[in-house]
Amino acid sequence: MLEPTNLLLLACALIYGLIGEPQEAAILLVFVAGISLLDAWQQRRSRRALAELARLSAPLAHVRRDGVELELPPEQLGPGDQLRLEEGDRVAADAQLLEGVGLWLDESLLTGESLPVAREQPGDLLRAGSLVASGRGWATVVAVGEATELGQIGRSLAEVEPPPTRLQRHTRRLTARLSLLALALCAALAACAGWLQRRLEHGAAGGPGAGAGGAAQ
Repeated sequence: MLEPTNLLLLACALIYGLIGEPQEAAILLVFVAGISLLDAWQQRRSRRALAELARLSAPLAHVRRDGVELELPPEQLGPGDQLRLEEGDRVAADAQLLEGVGLWLDESLLTGESLPVAREQPGDLLRAGSLVASGRGWATVVAVGEATELGQIGRSLAEVEPPPTRLQRHTRRLTARLSLLALALCAALAACAGWLQRRLEHGAAGGPGAGAGGAAQ
């Protein structure tokens, strides 16, 4: 709604309303409403598609809870659950290692480190988002969701205001230039109209009088 193009259309609609052209103003408002609704609909579809993609890409976690082994999505995990980790698994939550055999984790998603690191000592912290490069083990969940280190990073990134894209910058610059050009043309037209009106008024006031005076002589 705050895009420069919409603001320009709203300004034009306001001008049409002020000069007594309500139909043109209504048409522009309909266009603004349609563009805004279409943009909101596209954004909603994009968010739903991303959420569905995230749901499909999130693997089920192998969990032991109250002595029962389950397969649960990461959002249903809770502190105290025991994760079974095997090669190729993505660690679904921050957890402390209970036991591990040849357990190596790829933590590049969090640390940027390209080489896997060993996690074999009981009590070692396994971070959510790490990939089990090799080995197997069990770990106790200590934090889930936004409480994990990965969740805190995601929350920090969500608070960062993304800069405008190149297309948005060009669009805003073009809209500003067109607005200035339109204002300059309006001012020029108003000046020309005023000058022509004065000429016509001067001719209407002076022409007949001069003709009558000549006839009287």
